[in-house]
Amino acid sequence: MITAFNLSESRKIKISKLWNYGIVFIISVLLTIVLSRDSIILEQKPQDIKIVSDKLEYFSEHKDEFNTIFLGSSQTYRQVIPSVFEESMKVQGHEIKAFNFGIPGLNLTEAKFYLEKILALQPKNLNWLFIEYIEGLDVKPENFLANREIYWHNLENTLTVSRLIWESNFRLSKKIQLTLHNFIPFTHHMFRSGQGAQLIQTRLNHPPKQQKTVEGLGEFKDGHISLDEENKKYLLEAHRKFVNNVEDYSRKVERLKDRIAKPRPNLFSPHATQVISKMIASVKSQNIEPIFFISSIFWPQEATIAAYEQGYIPTLFQFNDPYQYPSLYQHQNRFDTDYLNREGAKELTELLAKKFASHLQEKIVE
Repeated sequence: MITAFNLSESRKIKISKLWNYGIVFIISVLLTIVLSRDSIILEQKPQDIKIVSDKLEYFSEHKDEFNTIFLGSSQTYRQVIPSVFEESMKVQGHEIKAFNFGIPGLNLTEAKFYLEKILALQPKNLNWLFIEYIEGLDVKPENFLANREIYWHNLENTLTVSRLIWESNFRLSKKIQLTLHNFIPFTHHMFRSGQGAQLIQTRLNHPPKQQKTVEGLGEFKDGHISLDEENKKYLLEAHRKFVNNVEDYSRKVERLKDRIAKPRPNLFSPHATQVISKMIASVKSQNIEPIFFISSIFWPQEATIAAYEQGYIPTLFQFNDPYQYPSLYQHQNRFDTDYLNREGAKELTELLAKKFASHLQEKIVE
């Protein structure tokens, strides 16, 4: 009995030691991965994130050439034309050099992340930063493992977007779903899955500068590309469907008018207040004026308007009202339901310049 007891105890001790060694090994591996993550990914200049990589790199090389930036989603990328804005402002006596930093699918937390990247470069001549306030919180399933999602989902940003989700008016099941959607790229960001191979491949290839892609910079290297200039099949199909269903589009415009006529709920959450206040403070700290804007979209942007009405956003230019800007909602000026075509974008940009010039004049009078 004593021998059997001793053997049992000995086995327990061995198992306990193996378990402890295993825990130490796992912790060591995790710490090695986390602590060495900056050496296996190019944090400041991300690789292979297409538009993001190109815009960050181009702007970092030409940052002191611009005094105006437009930061936003595809609504900004496709519909704000820097050359038109510059010409319109010149007619009104202002010298402007603008860069379109619009990125398709951008949300508020990601916009905050890229704003920090822009300001960290300390552009010497930047005076005005236009920001399209984006209210989206989701990550599409097809993008869970995309380099771009992994890139910005660090701990701080993941906690930020999670708090925004849980302060939203979504039902509980939706909040859980959105949180999980954001947790997946965060996990890969922390452990940098597959990034080592990507970095090695990048360093082996050493592509010469003249062969590098410039996707998203456009013909004039100002960051804008009109949808009319694209040849992608899915975009052409979206345009064809729009042209063939103009009556459906007109009904959607009427529904937007009905929504605008109704009182708006206050959807600006406490943490959104902190996020937006921090963004504004960081911009102003470099003597840059932040100006928020809403393009000719079909969702009311209640949170943005509430933030402005409560004084958190100092300046807001709105163009999402078909009563006030009917031409922006005429089907002749649309590429599809969501976006303006080249002519519509030109008109929107000219309206934006006109409002901006009036804003500058008001500041002089003050």
